[in-house]
Formats: sequence, C-alpha cells, structure tokens
Amino acid sequence: SLAVLLANPTPALPPIIVGMNATAAPGAAAGAGTPASFVVSLSGDRRTAVARPLVNVTLEPDRVLELWAAAGSNPPRSLGLISASGATVVNRTTLPPGTDHLAVSLEPPGGSPTGAPPGPVLYVGKLTS
Repeated sequence: SLAVLLANPTPALPPIIVGMNATAAPGAAAGAGTPASFVVSLSGDRRTAVARPLVNVTLEPDRVLELWAAAGSNPPRSLGLISASGATVVNRTTLPPGTDHLAVSLEPPGGSPTGAPPGPVLYVGKLTS
C-alpha cells in the first residue's frame, strides 16, 4: 500500500533589517563629525540576529556594547554583547512578543549587571515589519 502525506508548511517570515541611528557619539563633542550607526539583520524565524557597525565605534577599554530588544514601554531584554568593530552573530535570540525597537547601550565588561541597560543608549532602531 502507498501512503501520501501532504504537508502544509507555515509560510516563512521574511528577514528584517533594522537601521539603528546614533543617539549620541561616544566621546564626541557636538558637531564633531558623523556619528556611527549600526545595522541589525534578523532572520525570518527571529532566532538569529547579526549586528554590524557601519563605521568602527571607538570604546574605552573598560566598556562593551550590548544589544537590547524592547516592546512598547515594557522593560528591554538583552540579546547579548556585540562587537564595536565587526559583525556579531547572536544565536537563539527569541525576540519578546511585540518587539518594536532595538537598542545598543554602553556597558561595563560582561554587560549589564542588572538585566536592564544602566549605561547610556547609543543607538536605537525601530522594527518596521
């Protein structure tokens, strides 16, 4: 006998590209040039993010960058530490339901000790899809 299994797969979600604009240039005086910006690509299943600065970001040796996801006025959730000078792949990143923006903050080594971004938020980008 022959059995035929028909599957109706769930349509794949398209990837999302989030442009993140600088809120302040770290260590730069007002008007001291163009602040760096980040681009974050989210996979269709929203489980992998790739963060990349468009221009290298100069950090003090005792500071790191941390990527955050937030939904409305809910507390942000850390997606992990990211590089100031190259692409960073953040795996197993399930975004909180309703995530509408991403942010990058300046933190002490190891990232935020509180689970919230106590450092200044340097870059912010809205999810448009």
